[in-house]
Amino acid sequence: MPAPAGASGPPAAKPAIGLTSQSPWVQPGGTFRLGLHVDGVKDSSAVELVLNTYARLTSRSAFGQTLQDRPVGALLDVTSTPLSDLGVDPSGNFSASLSFQDPALPREPGRLLLTQDGVYPLRVELRENGGGAVLSRFTTHIPYLPANRTGPKLDLSWIVPVHAPPTIRPDGTRKMTNARDLQTLSQALEATSVPLVIAPTPETVQALSTSSDSAAAGALSSLRRAAAHRQVVTDSYVPTNLPQLIAGGLENEADQEVQRGNERLTQLLKVPVDSSTWVSEEPLDDASMARLQDLGITQVAMPESSLTPLQSRLTLARTYFTDARQAGRHQAVSIDDGLAAHFRNDGNQVLAAHQLLADLAVLYFDQPGGQQRGVVAFTPRGWRPDRAFLDTAMAGLTDNPVVESVTLTNFFSSVDKLRGNNGAPLVRKMVGAPRSVSLPIAATRSTRQRLNTFRTIVDDDNPAYSLLDEQLLTANSADLRSSRQRTYVSGVEQSLTRELSRIQTPGGSIRLTARGGQIPVTFRNGTGYPVHVVVTVRSDKLEFPGGGGSHPRNEITRKLDLVRRNETDRFAVQTRASGAFPLLVTLQSPDGSLVVSHTQITVRSTAASGVGLLLSAAAGLFLLIWWGRHFLHGRRARGLVPA
Repeated sequence: MPAPAGASGPPAAKPAIGLTSQSPWVQPGGTFRLGLHVDGVKDSSAVELVLNTYARLTSRSAFGQTLQDRPVGALLDVTSTPLSDLGVDPSGNFSASLSFQDPALPREPGRLLLTQDGVYPLRVELRENGGGAVLSRFTTHIPYLPANRTGPKLDLSWIVPVHAPPTIRPDGTRKMTNARDLQTLSQALEATSVPLVIAPTPETVQALSTSSDSAAAGALSSLRRAAAHRQVVTDSYVPTNLPQLIAGGLENEADQEVQRGNERLTQLLKVPVDSSTWVSEEPLDDASMARLQDLGITQVAMPESSLTPLQSRLTLARTYFTDARQAGRHQAVSIDDGLAAHFRNDGNQVLAAHQLLADLAVLYFDQPGGQQRGVVAFTPRGWRPDRAFLDTAMAGLTDNPVVESVTLTNFFSSVDKLRGNNGAPLVRKMVGAPRSVSLPIAATRSTRQRLNTFRTIVDDDNPAYSLLDEQLLTANSADLRSSRQRTYVSGVEQSLTRELSRIQTPGGSIRLTARGGQIPVTFRNGTGYPVHVVVTVRSDKLEFPGGGGSHPRNEITRKLDLVRRNETDRFAVQTRASGAFPLLVTLQSPDGSLVVSHTQITVRSTAASGVGLLLSAAAGLFLLIWWGRHFLHGRRARGLVPA
């Protein structure tokens, strides 16, 4: 049916051009190739591809302007070609290239002559034919690298977190939502030989190991294979702001984050974990550096914001020492924020990867040759792994003429130290403790104390304790807002109360028919695991033979192992009186700080006491004497009365 008059269909797509591939670098006499894709072009003869080459970048700030599609410097060359001459395939893919003159050879027409090594912006435009309006454009870069390099390369230590937001929920259940993203990342790590540094989040790895999702299982398998020949660095159980924990008086919580993280990684990845190197996006301060030193950390990669600022025109690209008043000196390096900015969750991922490679080349050309320099790239935890980005970046780092990928261990041993004006290695000062703490400190402290006491009544490998412990550690995650952190702490409290409610002593009544006897008390353990408690039985009307010592005789305490669902223990007693009276039964932790359960049993005694029997006999004798005397007096009185 024809469309009604005046009706319009969906709007036509605007012409757009994008990058699908490019040469990671080019050398004199070489050819720089571009893989491109166009959409929305109906007539390829009506548009043209324009390649604008701009002058060499002289600073990293100028490079940053080109990322905003604002080329700086002079225009060196313009090449325009009708799109119809470039062999666009039915899918919209085609290629273009630029050839570069070798200065040592005679001038060749059609080749671009560049007189200096460096990074050159290249603006790629889709225009109306004949120099018309720009329909679409983007800016990439040409790393023009020396054919005969002298001096050391720029060392790059690329730290790749394997991370997911917390999978443990406040109710103790686990749910992983990005297993496929982690599988993408792990497979890319497995496929490359570039010596990257892997920084897995222990809670994430644990979730992969317990998930029934096939993508999670695949991610864990690939991660183990990738980690087998790479440096794996330790991390807290979840990413945590250690200065906030310590400033809030939760030093032990901070220690447990680090220790549990290292323990879980070693156990689950089945590879050696470098427990002497600490890497984190989260800030550090004097106190946290001292704590890490106590835990065996000797070298640190951290945010520049953790240190007092330095005035420098160039990127530092050096290691240094830190002067933490409580910890002494550490070897340290700053994570480069500029490199982290290339990891974006939108836009053309191939272009973003080449911008990362170009940024590294710019850093190299800041000070080529001379001392050994290096930078650390840390993939932000919030970045969603993209296979096109990863494959492009790793291919560009393989055999790169000016960038050498290294582990952090090699980085610290090879990169020259930053030096002060006197030529001595520079010692940088850490920032002070945080002025405010947003973590739920008081709630975390009280819950941890209660949980530690719970640990004393269960076996060392108890799964319920492990889950509650990890749930409380997860409450410290930097991925959570403070309100959400409080929800996690409350969840641990509720789960702990629920576990304890499954340990019960049913009430009821017991009848004693003798002065001494055995009172049976039944204990119910519905947890499904052994529980080790102390039971105290007390009554003001009963005596417990053998219950002396430090306890009064109306109370007895003994250790109790509740292994089965129902356990019955018997207590020898002696009654002081007949009647009904309460028997109080309390289950506690061995140190008495945690009351597990308490109940009251009614004891009914029908046994007569010795004093009662004596009184009854005396009363009977008195009645017998009274009756005898009454009988004799009656007979004498009748004898005195006349018949």
